[in-house]
Amino acid sequence: MTVLEKAYWKTHKYKRHSVEKDVKTFCGWPLLLKLIGSCSKPIVKALIACLFETGGRVSEVLSLRVDMFQVNKQTQPPIIIVSGMPLFKRYEKVDTYLECLKCGAKNEKASNICVKCGSHDLKKRFVTKRLEEVRNDFSIRADEPLAKIMVQHIVEVIENRKEEFERLKQKCLKENRKPTQNETDYMNKLGYIFLNPLTMKPYTRKWAYKVLRKAGKEIGVYFYNHRLRAERASHLGRSLRAESLLEWFSWEKWETAKIYARKGPERLAEEMGVTIKPQPQTEQESHL
Repeated sequence: MTVLEKAYWKTHKYKRHSVEKDVKTFCGWPLLLKLIGSCSKPIVKALIACLFETGGRVSEVLSLRVDMFQVNKQTQPPIIIVSGMPLFKRYEKVDTYLECLKCGAKNEKASNICVKCGSHDLKKRFVTKRLEEVRNDFSIRADEPLAKIMVQHIVEVIENRKEEFERLKQKCLKENRKPTQNETDYMNKLGYIFLNPLTMKPYTRKWAYKVLRKAGKEIGVYFYNHRLRAERASHLGRSLRAESLLEWFSWEKWETAKIYARKGPERLAEEMGVTIKPQPQTEQESHL
């Protein structure tokens, strides 16, 4: 988290939510489509679709590149295989220090008084290093409603990148030279599927949190990243075994699946032998 984002949360009130309380079972495609339908910008629609379909954290989804996605049309229905998606949650403690709660100064581990202001009000803090890890390769059904929105956005990013590459190629041929390092870096940046054209960097987490909350507010349901992650886990939990769910998300602990994946009373009853009649498609789904 950047200094700017830390300052933002110090001056803006927020309510802490828990997926254990907010997600009792999968909310259903109609609600997710309604959430996306409340968004006016295609980039926001694609963000919500990617957050749900991949079940990734915001920072992980914003780091996605077009070369991480492949479509296997040999299956029925076709599947989207995601490879190399980063895992950004896991950290390693590398050092500790004492922070003065009065002036904020950093002090040595053995200190008992702040070297800057003389306060004894010190608190132990940890210095962490993000672990470089990636998720297991996992698949997404290409016929899912939100998957179609995600694929459409990725295709548009690929087409735009091809046009820019062809433009650069023609320019280099005309000038009889090779691409410069800056031009090569620019082309590499175009591989991000959530690239901010103003900064030429992936959109920030702050932006993602803001647009997701705004979309939820439009339909009267509070949505946040981990809620979409829990909705995805609950959706997959209806068909996948627990060990398959752990593999799909690259979770390390069984307790994580218990927190995120909720089947709800109907699915639990189904496992008890109750037959559930399939729900008719909504008009919105039938057009996808």
